Amino acid sequence: MKQAEYEVAMIWLGPAFLLLRVLLSPQGVGGAEGPADALVELRLPPGAEEWGSPIPKPAVNLPEYVDWHSLLALNAAVPEPAPDAEPEPARLTVRSNVYGDQVYIDGEPRGPTRLDLDLPAGTYRVRVEKDGYTRFERMVTLRAGAAETLVARLERGSSKPGRNLEPGDIFRDCASCPEMVVIPAGELQMGSPDTEHDQMGAEGPVHQVRIDRPFALATHEVTVAEFRAFVEAEGYRTQAECDTRCYGLNGADQQSDSKVGWRSPGFEQGDDHPVVCVSWNDAQAYVRWLSDKTGAEYRLPSEAEWEYAARAGTETPFWTGDCIDTDQANYDGNYDYAGCGAKTGVLREGTVPAASLPANPVGLHENAGNVWEWVEDCWHDDYTGAPAGGSAWLEGEGGRCDQRVLRGGSWSVSPSNIRSANRIRNNRDGSYYDVGFRLARTL
Repeated sequence: MKQAEYEVAMIWLGPAFLLLRVLLSPQGVGGAEGPADALVELRLPPGAEEWGSPIPKPAVNLPEYVDWHSLLALNAAVPEPAPDAEPEPARLTVRSNVYGDQVYIDGEPRGPTRLDLDLPAGTYRVRVEKDGYTRFERMVTLRAGAAETLVARLERGSSKPGRNLEPGDIFRDCASCPEMVVIPAGELQMGSPDTEHDQMGAEGPVHQVRIDRPFALATHEVTVAEFRAFVEAEGYRTQAECDTRCYGLNGADQQSDSKVGWRSPGFEQGDDHPVVCVSWNDAQAYVRWLSDKTGAEYRLPSEAEWEYAARAGTETPFWTGDCIDTDQANYDGNYDYAGCGAKTGVLREGTVPAASLPANPVGLHENAGNVWEWVEDCWHDDYTGAPAGGSAWLEGEGGRCDQRVLRGGSWSVSPSNIRSANRIRNNRDGSYYDVGFRLARTL
């Protein structure tokens, strides 16, 4: 076997592999003219950069010149990968029509207007206040490197139903009323394609829906405290209390239990948790009471409005993208979704407080997971013949109005069930330990 001289260089190509370049100068290769260099390039798996690693034999025909097993990648210099560049911040400017106000970003005071801030890209809740004036509050989404100017208009007195509201504005019609956010008009591709992992037939066919006018949606599900205010004001008894029909958990099974109800659903809850063990009929009773109290038109959202706001402009399985995490939603983290990493091992075994998890880009908290949410629509087996507008789909095309649609999933289900397109049904007079509701309001 003839002697070969060689030089070795190692080039970093990222976490998946390295490029090993071996320059050989065997005597006599190239004919009588003299020696000629031969360059061999090899891709090596992680770990092969260790000193003294054998070089795998490449697919070249130089057996008489090279003992491949004697070649070692000695002193191979592998540079550390360059750190990712820091994302460029966004610039937020907040102005108002008054002096002496205070600006809050996600609840933290930041000073009076005019205010200029550099913030990481993301969605923020901006509030501007001054004693004796209406409060301005709006969700704003900032993009890296972009500038956004928010002009807050504060008026003397308190806010009233029907005042001029803009998309992203956050408001309450009364001190005990649910917090609402204005959702803009727009369009969505409703449903899920056959290619979406764990897609169910009831989620198709995908069809375009137009939401013709802005509406308001509660930033979180109706809480125990909000529902209690209604019960105490009206002396109301839920259907579960009258008929002992709330299904609670007994081990792994659901069973009707007279001891389970909205006051005690079988797991620990505080006043700020979403109310459960309420039927669709109970939700409608709450809606009527709140509308009478405020003079505003409260209601359950239509299924199209719910999905439009839940998606927040996305067409992926979750509003977070192709995957979701238990830091973003309350679901059973013992299950994965399409191998994306949704399996975190976290199961909270109950609800979390309203608005305690991150909001989606239009300002909705816990629209994925926590509790299933009643919507207005009657059940249809799929979207064949579904209306193109955003109103609720009722009796037409074979709708079953004794059964109503539930959306969003809950704390006890797998990530597949908290996808934006997922939909199930339950009897309108049925009550369950993981079912609540979220309000809509006509503007």
